Amino acid sequence: MKHRRDYRDQTQPSIIKEEIDAYRAIRALVNELVEFLTLTSEGDGRHPLTVYVSWLRLMVSQTTAEAVDSALNTGGVSVLPLVRTKELDFEVVILCGLVDGEFPAIFRSDAFLHAKRRRTESDRLREDRFLFYQALKCFRRHLYLIVPAHDGEIELVQSTFVDELRRVAEIEELEDDNTTLFSTERFLKHYGKFVWEQSEDREAPSLPSAIAPALRLIAHNVRVEKSRTVTHELPHYEGWLTHDLLSPSSRRALEERRQTVHSVSWLESYGQCPFQYFSHRLLSLNRIEEEEEEGLTEREKGNRLHKILFEFYDRRRDGPPISAYTDSEFETAVQELKQIAQKHLGQAHRGGLFWEIEMETLIGGHGRKGVLPAFLEAERARKLEAQPRYFEVEFGLSGGKEWTDARLGSDLPIPVGDVSLSGRIDRIEMGNGFFIVGDYKTGSVHPKIGDILEGRSLQLPIYLTVVEQLMKRHHVGEVRGIGGVYYVLREGGKADLGIGEQAYNGRGFKASSRNGQLVGNVQEIINLSVEYVNRYVRSISSGEFPLTSHDTQLVCRSCSFKKICRVGVIGEEDQ
Repeated sequence: MKHRRDYRDQTQPSIIKEEIDAYRAIRALVNELVEFLTLTSEGDGRHPLTVYVSWLRLMVSQTTAEAVDSALNTGGVSVLPLVRTKELDFEVVILCGLVDGEFPAIFRSDAFLHAKRRRTESDRLREDRFLFYQALKCFRRHLYLIVPAHDGEIELVQSTFVDELRRVAEIEELEDDNTTLFSTERFLKHYGKFVWEQSEDREAPSLPSAIAPALRLIAHNVRVEKSRTVTHELPHYEGWLTHDLLSPSSRRALEERRQTVHSVSWLESYGQCPFQYFSHRLLSLNRIEEEEEEGLTEREKGNRLHKILFEFYDRRRDGPPISAYTDSEFETAVQELKQIAQKHLGQAHRGGLFWEIEMETLIGGHGRKGVLPAFLEAERARKLEAQPRYFEVEFGLSGGKEWTDARLGSDLPIPVGDVSLSGRIDRIEMGNGFFIVGDYKTGSVHPKIGDILEGRSLQLPIYLTVVEQLMKRHHVGEVRGIGGVYYVLREGGKADLGIGEQAYNGRGFKASSRNGQLVGNVQEIINLSVEYVNRYVRSISSGEFPLTSHDTQLVCRSCSFKKICRVGVIGEEDQ
């Protein structure tokens, strides 16, 4: 008993409390396991002791018990998660693990919560920003930011929070001790820095022959990186395929691109990032595909919705506009749209809970209106002069014609300047002497006027000039394109103006007079987009595939090739 009293006298109260809390936590797990086995076990429910231990070990590995950190009161070192630093302050704070994907963490939506209660990526990013701000204000003397360079052989990327902090604050980088090099890796790192600052031609000291190849590779890599960021003396490492470096067959293949039939979406890809176009379209590197889903993928959903709306409108092409329907006529139209949707979606039926949720989302049920009925209601509410007339209009494509408009399409490509184009226009709406093009969208983000003016979004302006040519070929009459609209196929979706001529607001589309997508003369925007198309094709045939010149936050976020182009490294070194 004396020994036990001594032990208690020498043990800090906080440690005893930690042990008690941990004991209570494991007692709770044992009770939870017993309750679970009582409810689920059949027969007498007996198992070997090792089975119970393994189950309990698994539960313990997935459970945490918050402990009292005695260092908070004793002046020691406190190891805390960021969420526990609220209203605390320290002399020195060391913030670890600042790498992309860890902090801020990769967003994963909770599929089991209703959309209104589900946290969005913006919500999660806002929380991580607050935690980072909280960490930046809880130190009194020193704050150290630790950014690991590697995880095993995997090279890690610095957190975007650190990048943004550099823009508004001075951060001192702590250099390694240059007097002693304890490993080959550290020597090679310092050698690379020496080559950057001096010259790779300077004679290196006598070294083991085993690392000589590594030195040559480092010297070459340093020269390449220096060219990409400072000297620009090696253009072929910046995406410029000069003819002297290409074989005759490669030169011919590029030059033939000038005569190729181009897709508008392909040229938009070049406008956003020439290197992305080069990787995907010329090298045929595969993009990261969507993970297999229980319901429809976004691509499958888009294809099915296009077919559903084509069949629905094709039946009503020559009838009165939906905006003129009586209540009974409109209800009949809604039911017909649902039947068409069930037919097309049934062809991709997969069953299961997620499939049923997908069907409810698109068609409605269990208190949900559904994307398609909501879209039809919005169509009825739009009382405009322009009414839908042509659907799924193809030009320059040789695929099947079952789901295309036979009245206006063309098997031949359409010339735009010196470039021949192919594509498919979702729908065309006709008014008195004018038309607009419509584009169905299942996503929530759509191009803005800035994207069009900077050549990243070409679709609407180019489709306007294409339709004018198709109208002339089919002798539709003298009409001119005055705008384009995005029809958002989502719950609560609406019609968003993509581009529109101010004078036709209220006739061909509806938009606030302060809407940034309104312009004085659409033809000027069309001419600018045609110029972009021809410039892009000339650049492609000349072998020009540099990195994007646009905001990387807009262009590179979902790009599958940003790791191999190293656009982030270039951006950091340019700052």
